[in-house]
Amino acid sequence: MCFLQEYFITVNVFTVTGGAELNKQCREYVQEHGSLSCGEVFMSSPGKLPCKVVVHTVGPVWHDGKRNEETDLEKAVQGALEACQKYRTVALPAVSCGVFGFPHDLAADITVRTLRDFMMTDSCVSRVDVVTKKDMIAKFHRALITTFGTEKVLSLNSTVLSLSAADSGSNYFL
Repeated sequence: MCFLQEYFITVNVFTVTGGAELNKQCREYVQEHGSLSCGEVFMSSPGKLPCKVVVHTVGPVWHDGKRNEETDLEKAVQGALEACQKYRTVALPAVSCGVFGFPHDLAADITVRTLRDFMMTDSCVSRVDVVTKKDMIAKFHRALITTFGTEKVLSLNSTVLSLSAADSGSNYFL
């Protein structure tokens, strides 16, 4: 069991691609198993990414908010995090916030709440980096304040957001 009394979450801008090998693995997976549904995951090698594995998940396409999009986004983020339980550090994109059109404010709220809940489990994860576009930093800032309160926010700048929260004697940096 790896329940942690402290964990760290950052929100930052980071642009790097996994390269042709990672793309090939994704195509091969889909050919063999079919497309992922919301909340399902598969793991691949990292290609050119600076990590041990890549966990792939699919979030919902935003339609009108009446097709379980919020629940499906939570399932996608939760599924990805659960697949990473044995790792200490995890990078998580802002799921569904690109071409899938999920409203950024709502996605940030759901992601932050899901991260908070996950980090209180017996996972070994002690750090999660939420990777997003520069224009999403303010959305996550607001979500962190809503979730943890203004007194816990450490800093906000154009590329990295950090927050410190205390709850039940634990320290969190978001």
